[in-house]
Amino acid sequence: MQPVLDYLRTHRGRFEAELCEYLRLPSISAQSHHAKDVRATADWVVKHCRGIGLKARKHATDFHPIVTATTSKRPGKRPHFLVYGHYDVQPPDPLDEWHTPPFEPAIRNGAVYARGATDNKGQHLAHLKGVEAYLKTGTELPCDLTFVIEGEEEVGSESLMTFLREKKRELKCDAVVVSDTLRGGGVVAVPTETVYGLAANALDEAAVAGIFEAKNRPAENPVIVHVADESMARDCVANWPETAQALAAAFWPGPLTLVLPKADDIPSIVTAGGDTVGVRLPRHPFMQELIRACRFPLAAPSANLSNHISPTTAPHVQTQLAGRIPLVIDGGAAQVGIESTVVDLTGETLRVLRPGMVSAEAIAAVLPDVEVTAGNDEGTLKSPGQLKRHYAPNARLLVFNWADEEDLENQIAYSRTPHDRVYVLAHHVIVPGTRFGRVRVLPNEPVAYARALYAELHSCDTEGAELICVEAVPETAEWMAIADRLEHAAQ
Repeated sequence: MQPVLDYLRTHRGRFEAELCEYLRLPSISAQSHHAKDVRATADWVVKHCRGIGLKARKHATDFHPIVTATTSKRPGKRPHFLVYGHYDVQPPDPLDEWHTPPFEPAIRNGAVYARGATDNKGQHLAHLKGVEAYLKTGTELPCDLTFVIEGEEEVGSESLMTFLREKKRELKCDAVVVSDTLRGGGVVAVPTETVYGLAANALDEAAVAGIFEAKNRPAENPVIVHVADESMARDCVANWPETAQALAAAFWPGPLTLVLPKADDIPSIVTAGGDTVGVRLPRHPFMQELIRACRFPLAAPSANLSNHISPTTAPHVQTQLAGRIPLVIDGGAAQVGIESTVVDLTGETLRVLRPGMVSAEAIAAVLPDVEVTAGNDEGTLKSPGQLKRHYAPNARLLVFNWADEEDLENQIAYSRTPHDRVYVLAHHVIVPGTRFGRVRVLPNEPVAYARALYAELHSCDTEGAELICVEAVPETAEWMAIADRLEHAAQ
């Protein structure tokens, strides 16, 4: 490893010069008069990758080229990592806010100032320089690497999904390294144990604004901040009471969000202009490692269009947000399946703002001397999930009980929906499937039911349902969170 480090130190001056050369290319993908510059930048990337010893290709698309570069595969089974980046940049407007020209790099106090320096040319060039140090010193890499560097990230990555599908076999890898996005102020869809989240740096107002834009999320709906540990949670809030300590010890990592007075570092866009913030330590191992690697908290509401069904798999995210975000990390199906419980610790009583799979009874058991109540906010919202319509499929959704097939048909007759467009989700009274588009049996147990619910609603939409009939769940505490989601979805 020492030869690699020595190489990096020795060639630092050249690396800075090459970065500046790269940054002088005005690869603005959003402006058609820069199309020639974008293509020239792709050529620069290919030439540079070949110069450091990688096998590089430029792939034509319907819009801007995609560059791939790979290390030579060595015999034996070794891990294969795919590194994603993009060479296109945003327009530099407004120009009067730049102290120096945006495409004339300036180095001040050890930092490089130019359009694209941190989004995203600097990041993936740093990875390439690391690979160069290994290759030029004859040091064996511990893994095989493939770089995918696109030219449309700033305009929605329209060509990327098609390219990835077409090249699926040759790009198959053990893990993806996103050399962009979160550190560069962007957004990425990530797995959590509850539902998939759309993540951005919670301390970066512009990055969080990207979440709201991608989701069409109303500004009055706050987002939850996800942390790597209790220490990071404490940094996000103005105080950490004993109630927070007790609940964190009992339920973290896990699907419980604590609402507390916000720290000054938390932008107001995160909290919908309020003075409180919801913080959560997720249980999903990927999300934990991601936040630790970023070294900053992540704002991460559900990775879907606002008010629509939350996603519990990566394909669910792609169905709603394809073309609106650059990347979806596939971490498998969510194991909880609905959003976290949210509790407000800022009042005289502990108030459940959004029920979840951590029940009010479980919370009360941890805090026997604290009164636990429930209710929505008036005025500025402290928690997501309080808007009237939420978690909703495209099809109309009804929640009710039925005695048998005839009773179900009689209750929906007024809708005049064709029977083959009526989908039924039942858990207790199962009707025959011959008269309806589909009849699905959900588990008659709340934990398993929650895990399956959103996936079933997504399937109904995908298959063209016009009316979804959901059998009402029991009116007991353990079913309360599921009843809440169904009630909002039926609005």
